Amino acid sequence: MSLSIRRSLETVSFVLLMLVVSDVRSAGSTRTLQVREPELDRLVRAYFDRNPDWIGRDDRVQAIRSQQEVALAYPDPLLSYRWFAAPTETRVGPTRHAFGWRQPIPGRGKRRVESQRHELRASVETWESRSVAVAEVSQLQRYYLQAAGRTERSTLLKQEMELLSRFEEVALTRYATGEGTQVAVIKLQTDINRLADERSRLAMESRSFASEIAALLDGSPLTLDDAALPTRKPGRPPSLAPLLEMADNLHPAVRALQLDLRAHDLETDRTRLSGRPDYTVGVDYVVVGDRRDRIGRLTPPADNGDDGVSLNVGVRIPLDRSKTRSAVAGVEARRATRSHKLARLRNRLLSAVRDASTRIETYAERMTFYDEVLLPQARQALSASEAAYRSNRLGSIDLLDAQRVLFNIRRQRLTLLTDYWLAVVDLQEATGDLPAMGRSIAEDQR
Repeated sequence: MSLSIRRSLETVSFVLLMLVVSDVRSAGSTRTLQVREPELDRLVRAYFDRNPDWIGRDDRVQAIRSQQEVALAYPDPLLSYRWFAAPTETRVGPTRHAFGWRQPIPGRGKRRVESQRHELRASVETWESRSVAVAEVSQLQRYYLQAAGRTERSTLLKQEMELLSRFEEVALTRYATGEGTQVAVIKLQTDINRLADERSRLAMESRSFASEIAALLDGSPLTLDDAALPTRKPGRPPSLAPLLEMADNLHPAVRALQLDLRAHDLETDRTRLSGRPDYTVGVDYVVVGDRRDRIGRLTPPADNGDDGVSLNVGVRIPLDRSKTRSAVAGVEARRATRSHKLARLRNRLLSAVRDASTRIETYAERMTFYDEVLLPQARQALSASEAAYRSNRLGSIDLLDAQRVLFNIRRQRLTLLTDYWLAVVDLQEATGDLPAMGRSIAEDQR
């Protein structure tokens, strides 16, 4: 089968598959919760363009499919030549040379089963590549989101440091005039240094995440100075049942193991077929010289010196059936191991879907509480404190405390928002529903 015809058949098969599962994907797709942000989209596209494993997937698949063509071909024939150093005398003359040709013929069904097994192995490699891409792109998104969370947290700390610096100036002025204490100045300076140390730690962690992302691409250095969390308002997860169906049947890792089990079934068939006979057909051609003995010269036979031709057929009969039974038992044991692995994978994916869905819902509810209750109340309290400070009814330390309450709530909300988007990534990875960004897996399947 030519490569173009095979690819056409693959395309038709994939379209049929997408028609079958489209209802499930439309009902349970996590794309209503896509982690979309311009810089992150650029990094994901770079993964599909630059990751060596992803780029080399076609070569790996083609290498396996080339073995399919080899399996369909007959074994190479054997050509032989014999030269008789001491010619053997026959009735029609001495044998001089002999030429032979042997063609092994595998038993019925052996080549077909072996070809189908290699075709399945190519499909397994395809789905395994997609499974690795889902895992690595999800990890890339996690690194980016954590780096973005630290960048935005560092921005908040910078704003808080600027606020503390203004209060430090006021405290120094009050201390110089005798109205304030040195303790107040030292406390503010200690807080500023603490925030500066925390910003340095966040910067180092952000650079570490950038290095991890670079390793997933092609190793080229990169920075995440412009990393930002998605600005879209957090939403609740889709219905749980379709998500569980996607994880249980449509995840690339599940598809790879399902096809691998079918390949093991074919390997079992191939092993059983090894107990069937194989055949060999051949032709021998013997060059015979004229008789030179006295009787042959006096009364030569009518076919004196005629060359000989013979046809032969051979059969290889496997007599020891125990070898075949042992080989079949070994293949079935390996298949059972893969079947257990599939069951464990499905249990892990279903548990991950339930856990991520619960976390998304919990974080979404808490985000609503922060946005609708805590943040408005903290801003109102700060406005009241500022009004009281302007009317000399409140001291600078009390105003600073009100500012810090608002900063603490904003930091807690930022941590919650980061955890929310990380949970979305976990849900996408558990379902295998990688968003279409750049050359997505869905586009690669088409």
